[in-house]
Amino acid sequence: MHLVAITSRESEIFGAVHDAIERSWFEFLSLCGVVPVFLPNDVNAASALLRRCEPSGVILSGGGEIFEISGEETSRDSVERFVVRWAEENSKPILGVCRGMQKLLAMEGVVSVPVGGHIATRHRIFGPDVDREVNSFHRFGAKGKVGRYRVRAEAADGVVEWMEDRNALRTAIMWHPEREQPISREDIDLVRDALNV
Repeated sequence: MHLVAITSRESEIFGAVHDAIERSWFEFLSLCGVVPVFLPNDVNAASALLRRCEPSGVILSGGGEIFEISGEETSRDSVERFVVRWAEENSKPILGVCRGMQKLLAMEGVVSVPVGGHIATRHRIFGPDVDREVNSFHRFGAKGKVGRYRVRAEAADGVVEWMEDRNALRTAIMWHPEREQPISREDIDLVRDALNV
């Protein structure tokens, strides 16, 4: 089993801010041969965990809006920027999922725009070697050129759903593999390949 760091979302309950991860990640990552190391939304704590655990890769998980979309800087935004720099400096692969893909795009200067028909639904994605149905839970996406990334698949409306830069060890998808029921073998293979596990 490989240790992989995964970012957590922020939520406020009765005025207290909590860091959380969707439980479905446990089973999914276990099937990928991965033990998750949950990163808190605190740069100092996340840095200490990364140094101590030395994970073999990083997942930028989904959920919530990035600063570049919401205009509200959160601790999570700071941690995600730090984690991407750490992964680059240590030659570790990065997998961005939904929000994680938006963060990787934003760090390249690519603007995510409002998109319709992608919230709490399913749709097909298409690419040179891809034609499948995926879940969709996002209100923003990118179309056309996506910086240094190669587009692997798009939705019928041109929204980029899967991109990668193999030289930089970066892969990103807009769907949530952890939410698929039953869990998709294609997603397991994709994640294992993206994280080199």
